Amino acid sequence: MTLSPSGIGIRQWAVGVALGMVCGGLPLVSAQIQGPAVDPFDQGLSYLVWAGGAFLAASGLAYRQPNRRILWAVAVQLGFNSAMVLEVVIDFHSGRVSHNLWPLTLAAALLIGAPPAFLGAYFGSRLKTS
Repeated sequence: MTLSPSGIGIRQWAVGVALGMVCGGLPLVSAQIQGPAVDPFDQGLSYLVWAGGAFLAASGLAYRQPNRRILWAVAVQLGFNSAMVLEVVIDFHSGRVSHNLWPLTLAAALLIGAPPAFLGAYFGSRLKTS
Protein backbone atom coordinates (compact mmCIF):
# COMPACT_ATOMS: atom_id res chain seq x y z
CA MET A 1 0.00 0.00 0.00
CA THR A 2 1.40 3.38 -0.96
CA LEU A 3 0.67 6.76 0.51
CA SER A 4 1.74 8.85 -2.43
CA PRO A 5 2.01 8.63 -6.19
CA SER A 6 5.78 8.42 -5.82
CA GLY A 7 5.47 4.95 -4.35
CA ILE A 8 6.67 5.35 -0.77
CA GLY A 9 4.73 2.89 1.33
CA ILE A 10 3.43 3.11 4.86
CA ARG A 11 6.35 1.14 6.29
CA GLN A 12 8.87 3.39 4.59
CA TRP A 13 7.12 6.52 5.87
CA ALA A 14 7.01 4.96 9.33
CA VAL A 15 10.76 4.34 9.23
CA GLY A 16 11.44 7.95 8.22
CA VAL A 17 9.12 9.36 10.88
CA ALA A 18 10.51 7.00 13.53
CA LEU A 19 14.09 8.02 12.76
CA GLY A 20 13.06 11.66 12.97
CA MET A 21 11.39 11.05 16.32
CA VAL A 22 14.48 9.31 17.66
CA CYS A 23 16.88 12.08 16.65
CA GLY A 24 14.46 14.75 17.86
CA GLY A 25 13.51 12.95 21.04
CA LEU A 26 16.87 11.92 22.51
CA PRO A 27 17.75 15.35 23.98
CA LEU A 28 14.14 15.78 25.10
CA VAL A 29 14.13 12.49 26.99
CA SER A 30 17.48 13.38 28.52
CA ALA A 31 16.02 16.68 29.76
CA GLN A 32 12.97 14.89 31.18
CA ILE A 33 15.22 12.55 33.15
CA GLN A 34 17.44 15.35 34.48
CA GLY A 35 14.53 17.31 35.92
CA PRO A 36 12.47 20.46 35.42
CA ALA A 37 15.45 22.82 35.65
CA VAL A 38 16.99 21.39 32.46
CA ASP A 39 15.94 22.81 29.10
CA PRO A 40 17.26 20.94 26.05
CA PHE A 41 17.31 24.20 24.07
CA ASP A 42 19.95 25.54 26.49
CA GLN A 43 22.40 22.68 25.91
CA GLY A 44 24.77 22.74 22.96
CA LEU A 45 24.89 18.95 22.72
CA SER A 46 21.16 18.92 21.96
CA TYR A 47 21.70 20.87 18.77
CA LEU A 48 24.46 18.50 17.69
CA VAL A 49 22.20 15.49 18.23
CA TRP A 50 19.26 17.17 16.51
CA ALA A 51 21.16 18.40 13.45
CA GLY A 52 23.44 15.38 13.16
CA GLY A 53 20.62 12.91 13.66
CA ALA A 54 18.36 14.55 11.08
CA PHE A 55 21.24 14.72 8.60
CA LEU A 56 22.24 11.07 9.07
CA ALA A 57 18.67 9.74 9.08
CA ALA A 58 17.70 11.55 5.88
CA SER A 59 20.98 10.74 4.13
CA GLY A 60 20.70 7.05 4.97
CA LEU A 61 17.15 6.85 3.67
CA ALA A 62 17.95 8.86 0.54
CA TYR A 63 20.95 6.65 -0.15
CA ARG A 64 18.64 3.67 -0.40
CA GLN A 65 16.09 5.48 -2.61
CA PRO A 66 17.77 8.53 -4.15
CA ASN A 67 14.87 9.51 -6.38
CA ARG A 68 12.68 10.15 -3.32
CA ARG A 69 15.06 12.36 -1.36
CA ILE A 70 12.56 15.19 -0.75
CA LEU A 71 9.99 12.81 0.67
CA TRP A 72 12.62 11.31 2.98
CA ALA A 73 13.57 14.75 4.26
CA VAL A 74 9.88 15.54 4.87
CA ALA A 75 9.35 12.23 6.69
CA VAL A 76 12.34 12.82 8.97
CA GLN A 77 11.24 16.39 9.65
CA LEU A 78 7.70 15.21 10.41
CA GLY A 79 9.09 12.81 13.01
CA PHE A 80 11.34 15.52 14.40
CA ASN A 81 8.40 17.90 14.89
CA SER A 82 6.28 15.06 16.27
CA ALA A 83 8.88 14.54 19.00
CA MET A 84 8.64 18.23 19.90
CA VAL A 85 4.83 18.09 20.02
CA LEU A 86 5.00 15.01 22.23
CA GLU A 87 7.41 16.85 24.54
CA VAL A 88 5.02 19.81 24.85
CA VAL A 89 2.09 17.49 25.61
CA ILE A 90 4.05 15.49 28.20
CA ASP A 91 5.35 18.64 29.88
CA PHE A 92 1.86 20.14 29.97
CA HIS A 93 0.28 17.08 31.55
CA SER A 94 3.10 16.42 34.00
CA GLY A 95 3.34 20.07 35.09
CA ARG A 96 7.07 20.14 34.37
CA VAL A 97 6.89 23.42 32.43
CA SER A 98 3.99 25.48 31.11
CA HIS A 99 5.05 25.88 27.45
CA ASN A 100 3.30 29.22 27.02
CA LEU A 101 5.22 29.74 23.79
CA TRP A 102 4.72 26.31 22.24
CA PRO A 103 4.41 27.74 18.70
CA LEU A 104 7.96 29.06 19.08
CA THR A 105 9.10 25.59 20.11
CA LEU A 106 7.65 24.16 16.93
CA ALA A 107 9.11 26.95 14.81
CA ALA A 108 12.50 26.37 16.41
CA ALA A 109 12.18 22.65 15.68
CA LEU A 110 11.50 23.45 12.05
CA LEU A 111 14.50 25.77 11.86
CA ILE A 112 16.78 23.29 13.62
CA GLY A 113 15.72 20.10 11.87
CA ALA A 114 14.71 21.01 8.32
CA PRO A 115 18.04 22.26 6.90
CA PRO A 116 20.05 19.21 8.05
CA ALA A 117 17.30 16.84 6.91
CA PHE A 118 17.12 18.33 3.42
CA LEU A 119 20.91 18.60 3.12
CA GLY A 120 21.31 15.04 4.34
CA ALA A 121 18.73 13.78 1.87
CA TYR A 122 20.49 15.62 -0.94
CA PHE A 123 23.93 14.31 -0.05
CA GLY A 124 22.64 10.80 0.56
CA SER A 125 21.00 10.71 -2.83
CA ARG A 126 24.23 11.91 -4.51
CA LEU A 127 26.28 9.06 -2.98
CA LYS A 128 24.57 6.45 -5.10
CA THR A 129 26.53 6.14 -8.32
CA SER A 130 24.65 3.42 -10.15
